[in-house]
Amino acid sequence: MNTQRLDDLCDLWRDGRLDVEQARELSAILRDSQEARARFRDQARFHGLLHAAVMAHSVEAAVGGMETPQPTRSTWSLRWAAELIRPGQWALAAGLAVAVGAGLITWQVSVRTPEVGAEVANLGDLSGVRLSYQRGGIAVKVASGQAIRAAAYQLEAGTMEMRYASGATVIIQAPARFDLVSESLVKLQRGRLSARVPEEAIGFTVQTPTAEVVDLGTDFGVTAGENDSEVHVFEGLVMVKTALEPDPLLLSEHRASRIDRATGTPTGVDFRPDAFLRNLREPTDAIAEAVKALDPVSFYPMKALQDGSVLVDDQRQRHPGEILGIAGHQPLAAGFNGGTALNLGGAEGKVYARVPHFPKSKDGTLSVCAWVYANRRPRWGTIVKNWAKEGQVNLGGQFHFGIFKDDGDLEVHVHDAAGREIGVRETTPLPLGEWHFVAFTVDGTTLRLFRNGVQVAEAPCEGLSNIGPDALGIGVKLGFDLVLPDNRNAGFWDGRIDNVAVFHRALTSMEIAALQQGGSLLQAMTAR
Repeated sequence: MNTQRLDDLCDLWRDGRLDVEQARELSAILRDSQEARARFRDQARFHGLLHAAVMAHSVEAAVGGMETPQPTRSTWSLRWAAELIRPGQWALAAGLAVAVGAGLITWQVSVRTPEVGAEVANLGDLSGVRLSYQRGGIAVKVASGQAIRAAAYQLEAGTMEMRYASGATVIIQAPARFDLVSESLVKLQRGRLSARVPEEAIGFTVQTPTAEVVDLGTDFGVTAGENDSEVHVFEGLVMVKTALEPDPLLLSEHRASRIDRATGTPTGVDFRPDAFLRNLREPTDAIAEAVKALDPVSFYPMKALQDGSVLVDDQRQRHPGEILGIAGHQPLAAGFNGGTALNLGGAEGKVYARVPHFPKSKDGTLSVCAWVYANRRPRWGTIVKNWAKEGQVNLGGQFHFGIFKDDGDLEVHVHDAAGREIGVRETTPLPLGEWHFVAFTVDGTTLRLFRNGVQVAEAPCEGLSNIGPDALGIGVKLGFDLVLPDNRNAGFWDGRIDNVAVFHRALTSMEIAALQQGGSLLQAMTAR
């Protein structure tokens, strides 16, 4: 084997300068020599050329275990390529690329190399990210802190933060398609992003199919689709340019505009800051501190973690849980207090959280509270439930907290010490499109229901049963297996749930009011 000639041909191939005759020569060398194939593979790895991928069915056919098509005169090319390919790895497939370029292979094999440019930004916080190049669908392995390069991407799942050297930060939520063009330009083809841009980075631009949004030192959000875009300004000022309007729109804080493809004219819409996730970290705030000061059994602030499936118990990690059913649905949204909330899409999204081995109250007293936001009022919509009952089958449970059947008002029912169902409800539908602080307490004699710090209903309740399922469902009523949703009446929540806390004691009315007020009242009480 002439190693110098092989190296020269490899260099030409790597630089895209092989002509047909040279491609045939390289193919012949690789076909006839295992040593040449090994040297070629090592050089390709050294130069970082592991960008090409063979269609999955072709790779599996080459590796074996599948029925293969009838061979052509170029079967040898696929045979030696198979030796370079390992299941679960990127296909080097260099010989295939060469042979395809030379017109030798007649099988239909897809080999695409994404165009990747210079480093644009560093990745910040991530949650459940599944990212790939748009061209070729090649997965991109990502981790916080690593650089991300200019390319066309598809964010299939999760949420990612990018931090620029200029100080600008961008958060993109799945599903999204976007091009990272430079340190000052993102082309958002489809999806939702928020950007925080300091004065040093003025001019940072987001292009959509219908508009160009130029930052003038601000904090803003953009949604993009094929036929329209929206811009929402949280702080500062942006300039919105369109192809059909000669005069740009200057959009100031707390204002929003939609730009459709048909007219290209900006149209004012309601400002909705809660439609954008602007922070993947939970802020240190009075609500969380007040909850933990009251020593709950468990506290779930809905923190975003990198794998996107862990439900964090922030009270000394006593009872962590898991987020399930997240395929194809974005499980995070803007929370009540500026961080993240569990984003639940009702029966369509089928997202919920589950806490296995959850301890029940043993002394007949209990409190449960949460911040909730409802888009709609599904039948028996679930906030938090420790319950397993369907028809005549009853496995017990301590509480069933959510909205009442089809009426949509806040309700809770529990099993008392004798196993009887005791329930109370507000009797007015839960208002949609806004956050509510909801809670109930059982003190051994009375069941009380609260909304926004005010008691709305009560009923006598002698104690509390401790018989029931050893699992907690958040946003869903679990089935008898305590893993999957109840197959007849799951009551998926449609909206968001944040800051769920469970106490094995009855909170006082003053403590409930303090939590609703962000802990300020509790701090005043403690200071006395």
